[in-house]
Amino acid sequence: EYRETELLIQGLLGVDREPLAPVRPEDAPGAMVEAPTEPVEGAHAGPYRAGGVWVRARGTGTVTADGEQFAVEGPASVELRSHARSTTGSIVIEPGPGVEVIGTVFTPGLAAAD
Repeated sequence: EYRETELLIQGLLGVDREPLAPVRPEDAPGAMVEAPTEPVEGAHAGPYRAGGVWVRARGTGTVTADGEQFAVEGPASVELRSHARSTTGSIVIEPGPGVEVIGTVFTPGLAAAD
């Protein structure tokens, strides 16, 4: 309900214009999505189902996900994985020195094609 939500927000702000096009495919009108794994506190290690995996982190340094490093500078949300459709996978997230992972968030993904 991307369009409906944007129109509601515009109404509250007193704005009247055509809503922006959806940024992600799962925001398109009629898109069918699958619920992701629930968010967890701290760094996640284990299975998940999602369209994407993000960490909420603070500090300066890196976060490692399955051996791949991602930069963290200050309070940040860092995308670790992005899938075209809702995907089942497993991930091991490890904060490096100077970084605290506050939580791991899983975003919805498009439902598998029939």
